[in-house]
Amino acid sequence: MFDVSQIESILKNEATLWLGYSGGVDSHVLLDFLSKSTLKSQLQVVHINHALSLNADTWQAHCENVCHEKNIDFICEKIHWKIKPTRNVEQKSREARYRLYKKHVKKNDVLLLGHHQNDQAETLLLQLFRGSGIKGLSAMQTVSYHDGLNIIRPLLNTERDEIVQYANQNNLKWIFDESNNLEHFDRNYIRKTLMPIIQSRWPNISKTLSRTSNLCHEADDLLKKYARDYYQPTNQLDLKAIKFLEDSELTLIIREWLYSQGFMMPSKAQMQIIIKDLVHAGEEKQALFKSDNCCLRRFRDQLYAFAIDPMQERQAYTLSWDTQDDLLLPQLNINLFCVNRKGTGNVMVSSRKGGERIPFKNGHKSLKQCFQEWKIPYWERNQLPIIYQGSDIIAVGVIWQREGWEFAISSNLPEIA
Repeated sequence: MFDVSQIESILKNEATLWLGYSGGVDSHVLLDFLSKSTLKSQLQVVHINHALSLNADTWQAHCENVCHEKNIDFICEKIHWKIKPTRNVEQKSREARYRLYKKHVKKNDVLLLGHHQNDQAETLLLQLFRGSGIKGLSAMQTVSYHDGLNIIRPLLNTERDEIVQYANQNNLKWIFDESNNLEHFDRNYIRKTLMPIIQSRWPNISKTLSRTSNLCHEADDLLKKYARDYYQPTNQLDLKAIKFLEDSELTLIIREWLYSQGFMMPSKAQMQIIIKDLVHAGEEKQALFKSDNCCLRRFRDQLYAFAIDPMQERQAYTLSWDTQDDLLLPQLNINLFCVNRKGTGNVMVSSRKGGERIPFKNGHKSLKQCFQEWKIPYWERNQLPIIYQGSDIIAVGVIWQREGWEFAISSNLPEIA
């Protein structure tokens, strides 16, 4: 069925193998096979109770009993829904499942999943019907890295019939999720209605679609290598190097850059907006793009990606501070420290209100003008605490500090060299 050396060759020294065990036939066969192999000592099982079926607790008990019989460590995580999903159930369950996997699977560990060749074929067809590009049609890979997780799918080149045959030959008892019969789920409709029709004409369609997926993956790898030449692994993308490229190249580079930062890739329609309103916007325009999981802003020739819009309103504050103890500013989620001071008495710490002027040896200059000269992105300007002695500004965060004063903060606010 598969060779255990396939997994062994990828493992790092003493890495833990975490098997995502649902109790279904695929993960049960994988568990049985591994429990009889040389890898058993490295194996731990994690079961996710999705709390969506009335049978969920029964399935959990079944999985725990199987692991107990095989003397394998068993961990269960239960999803606690604020509101149980009624739409996009599969996607929301998958996202919640992976979040719980990440609680246990460490950097050098490996997560084993029981996806097989028929799953691969279904995934490719799903992506095709959704209008996905090459990355989507790459579907799943035997070895992959996703959101901080090393993942191996040892059964990906094995057909489901072979898996069931192994289960029957070894007298395994597995669970069946009744939701797999509900054809209003797209994947179930493909499995139960479309695939039998296709297989009646092309019996080897699962193997053929798996080969197509691998070809798409090879093409996607080449495109990713091209795109990586234009971005660094940060939330900042230099537009100077790409703004004169064709729109198709811009789309590839920006999508790959966002994907590398853990964001979902924008759709074609969204990319058209990003290219028009941000890439080709004037430098002084405060351009913005927002999606469900990403916020993009431009400053000068740089494009920035955020999970939360940094321009969201923050509560104004004015605080008196003796500088002896740390000052917590919950509005900014930072601690302010005084390293060195001049004179006595309290100072005032305030949010920016507008119209502030900084005293220099040759006269005053507006804070707004200073920010422009210091090249501070506009969304960071209102996040900097302004510190006063009397009516005079003595510090702007840690960007500018008057002679004799030195402050430090506990976050990564910008500093001027």
